[in-house]
Amino acid sequence: MISSSGSSFDLLCCLVVLLILPFSSLSSDPDSLQDFCVANLNSSISVNGFPCKPDAEVTSHDFFFDGLTKEGNTTNVFGSKVTTGNVLEFPGLNTLGISMNRVDFAPGGLNPPHSHPRASETGVVIEGKLLVGFITTNNVYHSKVLTAGQMFVVPKGLVHFQLNVGEGKAHTVTAFNSQLPGAAVAPPTLFASSPAIPNGVLTKAFQVEDDVINAIKSNCSFLLFQSVRGLLQRLCTDFDDSNNVTIELHDIPGGEDAFDLCAKFCYGIITINLISHDLLPAFCAAKFLRMTESVEQGNFVQKLEAFFISCILDGWKDTVVTLQTTIKLPH
Repeated sequence: MISSSGSSFDLLCCLVVLLILPFSSLSSDPDSLQDFCVANLNSSISVNGFPCKPDAEVTSHDFFFDGLTKEGNTTNVFGSKVTTGNVLEFPGLNTLGISMNRVDFAPGGLNPPHSHPRASETGVVIEGKLLVGFITTNNVYHSKVLTAGQMFVVPKGLVHFQLNVGEGKAHTVTAFNSQLPGAAVAPPTLFASSPAIPNGVLTKAFQVEDDVINAIKSNCSFLLFQSVRGLLQRLCTDFDDSNNVTIELHDIPGGEDAFDLCAKFCYGIITINLISHDLLPAFCAAKFLRMTESVEQGNFVQKLEAFFISCILDGWKDTVVTLQTTIKLPH
């Protein structure tokens, strides 16, 4: 009887181990069960990814992407620009568990400390000289200055950065083991979130006084508008010599949410995920703010118009939702 009980216990342990093993292997996006699944970005259904476009609608164009061929606009406060090649820009990546970015740097430009919660990252320096560094969960800092042709790797979820330490421009191409790695950029995540993190949390975390947190929040909020062309830039022109500027904008179409989308576009390093419910308010707000000059590749008004034509008009449900948002907009 004792031997039988021991055997049962051993068998139970083996079964538990076998059940656990498959979960430990899921270190990236799950494997695809078909040749391809081009993302249907127009679908209102999203279950940890995107549904497939019908095979009959798939074309060769879905498997090619030239978005990383153009140099990014680095005329922002950080002097860098991330051009994404994820599933939102390149639907052919759907279910394949990979994506790529291009990062351009002006002299002295910084890709500020950030992390990718869903992917590890590897990259190669194409041009220039970059200081690349990351910090482990034990607060150990690893870094090296890299030149053209040299590679780096950043483990999943760790905070990292790149700084141009050369005399000229620089750029890298990076790859991820996720179709949508995500990016949590430290400064705006902590100090420019919406709604804002309570000052009491930040003062205790950083062991500083309230006025220090307010100053940082003010700076981070202003970062959102540094690359704006149009109304905001004109309003700021008269206050170049002042450290404290208050600008009041009344009756913005779409209210705070629409303005938030415009601000994120101005920030230049935040990916904007548009849906039919947001499109028209954001478009009206962008027109109100005169965001018609190029701050990236194109401008926000043009991007919203293109999204409306290519995505909204393809589905009657999204068209109806977009029309319904006009009820809350001023005439």
